[in-house]
Amino acid sequence: MHCSPDTRFAGEEAEPPSLPAGIKCLPLHSTISFKNIQTEQPFIYIYLIEATNCEYTLLGIYLKELRTIQYIRLKAAINEEQIHDRLLYQPEIMELHLTEKNLYHPQEIVHYIRLLKARGIRVYLHHPMKHHGRYLDIISSSPEMRQFYNWSSELIASICKQENIKCIIHCHYSDSDSSRFADKGKRYETRKRIEEILHICDQSFLWEDTTEGIFSAQNPHLLDEIVRPLHLPLNIDISHTFIALQGNNRALEQHLKTYASYANYFHLVDSLGIEHDSLPLGKGNINWAMVKPFIGDKDFIFEIDLSESQFLDCRLMIESAEYFSRI
Repeated sequence: MHCSPDTRFAGEEAEPPSLPAGIKCLPLHSTISFKNIQTEQPFIYIYLIEATNCEYTLLGIYLKELRTIQYIRLKAAINEEQIHDRLLYQPEIMELHLTEKNLYHPQEIVHYIRLLKARGIRVYLHHPMKHHGRYLDIISSSPEMRQFYNWSSELIASICKQENIKCIIHCHYSDSDSSRFADKGKRYETRKRIEEILHICDQSFLWEDTTEGIFSAQNPHLLDEIVRPLHLPLNIDISHTFIALQGNNRALEQHLKTYASYANYFHLVDSLGIEHDSLPLGKGNINWAMVKPFIGDKDFIFEIDLSESQFLDCRLMIESAEYFSRI
């Protein structure tokens, strides 16, 4: 272990247990640094003995009054610091969010997939959100964007087949060509374009809903015109659905009942139901006690906004896992 003599881990200073002379003891808050175990400070300490060049050797760990957290299911970019942060908690599932830039280095994507799988972690990918800074739309009026959508889907599908994993994909995001769900022609065009992607690979993608438009809970024709006839496997983002339904938990419950048989995967994230706010569980208005039975034993991650930490500290995801565990 490498650290400076002034290193301090998150947590309050505390009186350590009795130690032999020459051994350092630093309080360690487990939700940051000790895998998936949580406790109140100051019940965890790490024992370090100083060697040369300000390096320390880990001698042991003092643990007391611990409880494990279930559902360590996290998200990260293809970014070494983010992935290192997530691995501290020994996640069961990791979703890797891809960018357009990542697709020009596919071997790096494969490297991280295999690194995570070697640790026994189930891996999912997330299709890039943007092309040249613009949100993707499967029926975009831009031929260049359509071409990128097809090319990126084909590339990612090849990785998914090779590595035996799945990828989350959006038809569109809000405020796009697909936002006008009342336009029957646009709905038909969306279905035909999805069929084109399914022709590339019908096994690799899980289709995620958004907050408004054709592929959202706003669209009363989504099930009959697109999902059911295409037998489309879904990733339901609970907050997206909640926002699309104007923050109505009863409507959310009915939506989950209707789409349960098509939902293979979930994004769990809270919301006030007004805008895309990506809150930790328990900080919004979603009735998670109602939602949890619909999740069952299906895979999911906690997709919480970590922008305040530059996405380098996933404690809000861990806190959401703890909240979900208590329900």
